Amino acid sequence: NGESQKAIESFMSALKMDESLNDSTGMCYDYNMIGTTFYRLEKYDEALKYYNQALEISKLIKQDGLTASYLNNIGLVYTSSSKNNAHKALKYYLEALKIHEYRGDLSNIGQSCLHYLYVRIHGYTQRRNGGTSEHRSLGAEHQLCEACHR
Repeated sequence: NGESQKAIESFMSALKMDESLNDSTGMCYDYNMIGTTFYRLEKYDEALKYYNQALEISKLIKQDGLTASYLNNIGLVYTSSSKNNAHKALKYYLEALKIHEYRGDLSNIGQSCLHYLYVRIHGYTQRRNGGTSEHRSLGAEHQLCEACHR
């Protein structure tokens, strides 16, 4: 898509400028937007690459709100992609949820819970359609479920 390519070029240009200014917050934003553009193009490996770069910088500069957002974005990749890795998605959603709870960010706690529920419902449907109704514990599931009920 031509529009997406223009967006990527624009964000790459902004990234170069933010790097030259040593603007870490700007770099986080740029990496995230590049990742989001690749996510929308269903180029999930590229999206993960850029989301992880945004995540790494946000942790270094101790921007918890950004960190939680990028964790959710990575979880979305694992939920949406052909990787279809519910375990990894839930791990990232749980980590984001813990940050949102610590910050008292109620609207984003709800977002993490909705992501969790989607993975659970979608994963259960896939297992049933695959000929098995086996219910497996996903580890962090209990903690996330409790937070969703608060």
